[in-house]
Amino acid sequence: MSGANLTNLAIGIAVLALLLWRQLATRRLSENYRFSVILAVIGLIEFADFLNGHPKDSGAIAAAVAGSLVLAGLFGWVRARTVRVWRQDGGQLLRKGTWLTALLWVISLAVHLGYDDLVAGHVTGKNGGSVADATVVLYLVITLTVQRYALLRRVARQEAAGQVPAGDQQVPLGSLCSRGVTGMRGMPATTTRTAAWPGGCPGYRSRSGSRWTVRRRVLSA
Repeated sequence: MSGANLTNLAIGIAVLALLLWRQLATRRLSENYRFSVILAVIGLIEFADFLNGHPKDSGAIAAAVAGSLVLAGLFGWVRARTVRVWRQDGGQLLRKGTWLTALLWVISLAVHLGYDDLVAGHVTGKNGGSVADATVVLYLVITLTVQRYALLRRVARQEAAGQVPAGDQQVPLGSLCSRGVTGMRGMPATTTRTAAWPGGCPGYRSRSGSRWTVRRRVLSA
């Protein structure tokens, strides 16, 4: 691996670590894309530096970049469905990623590096750099932006339907269900919390004897 590859990969891993820290922390949900813009500038500089080395086979480079854009969009959309969103007492929307969010971030980066190496691994740019490493930050910022946009759209729909949970009872948006969490606050040990029912309705599954019943309810503190 060349020095250029190591440098770009190290920057990409550092950015991923920062993203994971921000994703797993409880933060205010906003439409501010300033962080994405900063990362986009860094990513464009890295990619431009790679292209300045006059790499051959522009077709392979274009295929790698186009494919990575599709992958970035898909992973961003899927991750948005794993982020928890709730409204605190003051009315502010908060969000926090889950362990699944973090896992998908790691898998997303691995898929990007593997795909680009498969499609354009033979192409080298300035100082022997590769397409995968030269576009790693650009890939991360694109998938982050898609995730934020998809999350904001989902929350807007949930707000319109009055389905955003309140207080500290955090529920993942979308159709993903979190099962097996028993003994929730104020609930008997035989009650299992579900993350969200089809249609975005949070609720609980309650067992009575050997039968399961579903009671939909808006979660509150």
